Amino acid sequence: MESSSGANQSDVSKVFIMQKKILRIIYNLKPIDTCRNVFMQNHIMTLFSYYIYSLILFALNNKEFFDLNIHIHQHNTRNKGNMHLTNINLTKVKKGPYFSCIHMFNHLPNNIK
Repeated sequence: MESSSGANQSDVSKVFIMQKKILRIIYNLKPIDTCRNVFMQNHIMTLFSYYIYSLILFALNNKEFFDLNIHIHQHNTRNKGNMHLTNINLTKVKKGPYFSCIHMFNHLPNNIK
């Protein structure tokens, strides 16, 4: 299945595997050793982490493109600071970066929002 960026799941997995191979070479790890600690200790983002980071960064820097729940209704709820997620039935749109951006932003702690 193609994502909106043109890369499919297999391509993303191949890049992540390559990222781990490179770390194993640089840090002289065995093929069966985990890379998780190397990523964390050296403050290296995985490809997936970088994607999530870029989505959240886009949301924070472009808030004018999104509606907050407080602008949709005037109820004082605990989710009033969340971005409003409209009801759309198209799977391709739901899996795209716009909806993913909103979803990731809404999972941030309130003090960051």
